[in-house]
Amino acid sequence: MIGALVLSIVSILAAADAIGVSGGVSSEGVRSDLVKATTDQALRSIKNADESGADVSGLIDRFNVAIDLQQQAEKNDFTACNSYDACLIQSNDMLLAIVDDASSLRNQATANKEAANVITFTVYLPVSSFVLSVLLVVMHRLWKSRRVKKFQEMDIHQKSVS
Repeated sequence: MIGALVLSIVSILAAADAIGVSGGVSSEGVRSDLVKATTDQALRSIKNADESGADVSGLIDRFNVAIDLQQQAEKNDFTACNSYDACLIQSNDMLLAIVDDASSLRNQATANKEAANVITFTVYLPVSSFVLSVLLVVMHRLWKSRRVKKFQEMDIHQKSVS
């Protein structure tokens, strides 16, 4: 939802720039600030996904590519894009996709943890209870057999009544 809002703002700025409307503010500065905000959001999303246990290596690689596009725009060294605006828009699109993918990975990692908890309670708990029960029965039988053996080995003495 936030990604769509940021994308629409970038589109509006691009359209305003195309017709020459800037409202006294540099559209390049606004775009740069918007992409910086999206960059911060993508970084937070990657961090949250990592904290939830998701594999974020692919997201980090894509994040680095988006940062490279921003650096190309700042240096006017266009190798992966054609212009300043194209680099920022492409970087912003990649960052928004990263935010969405990080959210999906975070949700998937949470679901995996819940599935692991279900497995723990539905498999390991009954199995460990069964093993404990068997051990208790075996220990009880050993204890009982020792008591019977001890009783059988007892010497019986008769008390004389006088």
